[in-house]
Amino acid sequence: GEPAPAPRQVVVTAWDGVFSTSATTTITIAHINDNKPQFNASQYSVIVPESTTVHSTLLRVFATDDDDQYEVRTLIYRLAGPSSLFHINSTTGDMHLFAALDFEQDTFYNFSVVAVDASSRSTLPDSTAQVLITVSDVNDNGPKFLNTPSVSVDEDIADGSAVFQLTARDADGAGNDLFVFSL
Repeated sequence: GEPAPAPRQVVVTAWDGVFSTSATTTITIAHINDNKPQFNASQYSVIVPESTTVHSTLLRVFATDDDDQYEVRTLIYRLAGPSSLFHINSTTGDMHLFAALDFEQDTFYNFSVVAVDASSRSTLPDSTAQVLITVSDVNDNGPKFLNTPSVSVDEDIADGSAVFQLTARDADGAGNDLFVFSL
């Protein structure tokens, strides 16, 4: 923002054609609120394991207002839309997990966060930034057999013969869905 103008001493004279009088007065130019808040990043990104505890702090957004040097301004942070999973502290900008994440349900969330100049005289637009939360997979699902056949085998079957085939699945993503089968 621009520097505040220094107060000016002004001499005012009144004259009626014969007599005059003078007075010195000080004029202080008040700064107007002409700067909208600005985030320190246009996008905030974080990778969060799906096992993250509810109420954990995920990240902090931060905005400044160039008008702050003239008078104390309060910025208020809010999410651009309703969310059942995330909450933002309106004063600090700390974003918290509000409900459990599940990688198998959603792997990322993209939404906007808003900084508002809370000055009662502000008519400036709000400032927005994007938030991208990527959910990383945790091995939190056990394997499940898709079939469990019941078979009869002749007693003279050759060793090493295949007698049945089992199929198992795991809801976890790649890397967390590898199995070892044993008898």
